[in-house]
Amino acid sequence: MIKTKAGIYFCVLFIFFLGSCAPLRYFKNADQGFIQTTKEKVKHFQLKHARDTIDFIVLSDDFDKKKPVLFYLQGSTPVPLIYDYKSDDMKALLVFSFLKDETVKKLKEKYHLVAISMPAVPLSLGSEDLNEQAWHVKEKEPYIIFHTEYNAANVLSNYVNRTKKVIDFLTKQPWVDQDHITLFGHSQGAKVAIAAASGNKQVYKIGFSAGNPFGSIDHLLREYRYEAMFGDISHERSQEKINAFYSVWKNIVANPKVLDERQGDSNRNWLSFEQSLIPYFLKTKQPIYVCYGTVDPKSVMCDILPIYFIRAKKTNLTMKPYPGLEHNYRPVDEKLKIAGESIMDSVIMDFTEWDFK
Repeated sequence: MIKTKAGIYFCVLFIFFLGSCAPLRYFKNADQGFIQTTKEKVKHFQLKHARDTIDFIVLSDDFDKKKPVLFYLQGSTPVPLIYDYKSDDMKALLVFSFLKDETVKKLKEKYHLVAISMPAVPLSLGSEDLNEQAWHVKEKEPYIIFHTEYNAANVLSNYVNRTKKVIDFLTKQPWVDQDHITLFGHSQGAKVAIAAASGNKQVYKIGFSAGNPFGSIDHLLREYRYEAMFGDISHERSQEKINAFYSVWKNIVANPKVLDERQGDSNRNWLSFEQSLIPYFLKTKQPIYVCYGTVDPKSVMCDILPIYFIRAKKTNLTMKPYPGLEHNYRPVDEKLKIAGESIMDSVIMDFTEWDFK
């Protein structure tokens, strides 16, 4: 069993982003930190943080204009922000490529768009450095092995610290409206968004998209049950898979500092993300927008969030479930098989147009 969250899950975000939405955004390198395309400018920034370097990009149509900032915090797996076609000096912007050009144009009218690189993953990589899923790996065969530096940095606290460092930097830039810094995180990025915003007065509002507010293991086990319920495997096989994961979890807990893993994500990663996010939610005073597909095993437990907020007498939560959609907002058939295109563009626009007052 591959002990990688994305390997275990039935959907790989990267494949979804590239396979079913807008075409990639191509560009060539330009001077002074800019990456110039035929349609837009992408500016690359680099910050030093502990032993890691934080690369992040800003997509904008006007760096001389003071505007709000919208962070997109991506999901798991070590995918670079940029794919390098080294043979012809062309590159493709992977992040934001899951959105249609029209959507990106609308977003840039209002925001500077920000994306942060995954920790210990270079900003730009070519095919020789990536596996078939476009992951930056140390070894591709016979087992996927991530780089030790990535395994060491691939923990929730580090993602949160990196995000806060970028926020601190941006609030000092003359082209940033420091009173309107918005975080929108999808899947694992949703966990980073709520944790980075909790108790952080620099954040204006938060979008929690398709995240699990109760860790990560419960939805993994739920997926095994779903497989049996919809006839993909027997109920006996479902139980065998659950029992097998119990053994995996015992090993993770017994060896919390293991970094080099022949089964994908390190034990440190599993332990760091296997925690309830409810304390972060309840500590957060800013408006929180929770969106998710109602047939997504990973985020269906968002249904419980209003119970906690009502009990705590908090009113800063807005729920936006999308009935009948899966993790990446695609419709499914009666057996939960993907049966249509994603409406991610609508999801993002719904969030940015949300009137929380």
